[in-house]
Amino acid sequence: MPATRSAQLIGWFAALLGPTLYVKYRVMTALARAWVAGASVAQVGDGEMPSPWKLWWLHVAPTDVIEVAIGVALVWLIGHVILRVRIAWLATVTVALAMLYLGATLIALRETGTLATVEALRLALRWVWHEPGVLLHAFTPRHYAMMAAGLLWVASPIALAHVIARLERGAAWRRWTPAALATALVVAAAIARPDVFAPASPSISVSRGLWTSAALTLTREWRDAPRVPTQSAQALLDEYWRLVYPKGRPPQAAPRVDLAAAERRPRHVIVVMLETAPRQFYDLIDNPSLPVLQSMAAHAIVSNRHYAAAPTSDLGVHAIFSGTYPRPGHPIYRFGRFTTDGLATTLRARGYQTTFIDSTTLRWNVAQEADAVLDLGFSTVREMSDVPLPPIDDPYEYSVARDRKSLSLALDAVVEAARHDQRALVAVQTNLGHYPWRAPAGTTDQSPRARIAGLARTIDGLLGELRAGLASHHLEDEAIIIVTGDHGLRFALEFDSVGEPIRHGDLMFNVPLVIYAPSLIKERITLSWVTSHVDLAPTILDLLGVPRDGLLLQGESVLDRRLEDRVTLLPSGMFVPMYPVDGFHYLGNVYAWAYVIDRVNVRADPVGVPGAAQPALTSDQVRALLTASRRLLDDTAAFFLHRSATAAASPGVSR
Repeated sequence: MPATRSAQLIGWFAALLGPTLYVKYRVMTALARAWVAGASVAQVGDGEMPSPWKLWWLHVAPTDVIEVAIGVALVWLIGHVILRVRIAWLATVTVALAMLYLGATLIALRETGTLATVEALRLALRWVWHEPGVLLHAFTPRHYAMMAAGLLWVASPIALAHVIARLERGAAWRRWTPAALATALVVAAAIARPDVFAPASPSISVSRGLWTSAALTLTREWRDAPRVPTQSAQALLDEYWRLVYPKGRPPQAAPRVDLAAAERRPRHVIVVMLETAPRQFYDLIDNPSLPVLQSMAAHAIVSNRHYAAAPTSDLGVHAIFSGTYPRPGHPIYRFGRFTTDGLATTLRARGYQTTFIDSTTLRWNVAQEADAVLDLGFSTVREMSDVPLPPIDDPYEYSVARDRKSLSLALDAVVEAARHDQRALVAVQTNLGHYPWRAPAGTTDQSPRARIAGLARTIDGLLGELRAGLASHHLEDEAIIIVTGDHGLRFALEFDSVGEPIRHGDLMFNVPLVIYAPSLIKERITLSWVTSHVDLAPTILDLLGVPRDGLLLQGESVLDRRLEDRVTLLPSGMFVPMYPVDGFHYLGNVYAWAYVIDRVNVRADPVGVPGAAQPALTSDQVRALLTASRRLLDDTAAFFLHRSATAAASPGVSR
């Protein structure tokens, strides 16, 4: 005998509610423990409940009970009553779709601390396509068992409906028990959360139901776009200075050292960006195992407190060469061509040959990323498909050969420019340090930390080859070499491999910095203040004697003491549009705002600042500053897009 309509509806409701509550609980614990240092599950509710269990049963779970009940009712009404689709089909399809999304969300929670999005899924698929070895590290037998259980659960609405139907055919009290329990559960949830449909600000919130959060997240992802520009470049810059200098920005620079004006002249510039290089594992300054970098540091500006502008390569490249922070949300290049006042743009206008070299491919993520590099002012882009290597089976040896080739192409670009009495700006994006951490054959049993140390030594040797090549052409003294990381760790796989929890902080943002200029810097200059990727373009322009007047650059020279009093932004930049946490450095403290739990956290700079002051900003001031920064960075991106579109539309004006 087929299951009754009530049995099918109750089975459908239960089949959706069970996995929804499981994933919602995982969301709650992930938001509390993964992103904000020192947070507990109870704090997710922002003090609403004295214990995590009361928070769960009286505040969190009821919203999902109500949402699932309403969702089943609506789909039943439209699909079955109006469109005449069988309930069993509706239940099976909706549960199958739910399991797909919930499974993706569990992976997203583990790797990024957020709900699943199309952007995150697309990037993950691209990563796996180009780094299939990641799959060997991504899933454990437990994960595969959960995937199998999820597939089997797709049939649960039908199975549960038959179980409930058997109860309904028994004694009277058994007949009404399933319906009574389901009704009581929904009524109790409604009593616990009569405000379930009250508006809440973040797209993900434990106060919302999981499916509402998912819908809002995906909707915001589709609607993400820069606003129409309304301010001039100078107005944007003035607003930025007011924002990042709460105590006011002194009008005059205060250099850490005075470099002779006659020595600040055009030189070749090589920017080497190390892939996934948290400074904790890439200590390049006083490391005897890195003799090349140690010798470079003797004639360099160095820092242990340099920070990436976002934890992704494309946004890191944008910050380094545009001198501005990336916009919140989708990268600027997803909305069209743009024009900044950055390093390559400015030097190209002064006759520099500008070349960008990528050890893999700029198109592995999206095709527009290659256009973005051109829009940053590079006239030539070289990548792996342009200069193929002979087949190399060993992944480590191939990666070493790939980065060696990239650095040799950088040397060729400098030599070629010098041959024509010109100067070259060359950017090299390495790939050797990308996860999974590679190791030479016979040493693959090393710990992840040991592997990373080995990668740093290999990079040190490759930089030695670059320097030797420059010296052989008598060009080393005529060059400035910048070595930094594009970003730190990003995904849980990377954090887990080194035994650290995924968290917004130094492992994600703090990267090494060495600015080697042997003929300009006679002894090491160690910076004590926080610097950012946005400071590199202004710094290099200053070292080359290029004026910055009239340029829309948000950075300062790293030698400028005014940076001691500046807010240095640390936007999470991860997977539109959630941004679980944004933060900033200010006066020896690190502030972080977890939007989805609306919690502000402050901690002392882990690198250590002698005599660091007590927190200078209140929680409300932190929220206001980060909200204003997101709006300003979006307005700046809109300005760059509008500038490019206007130039392209003007006859006789090159973009």
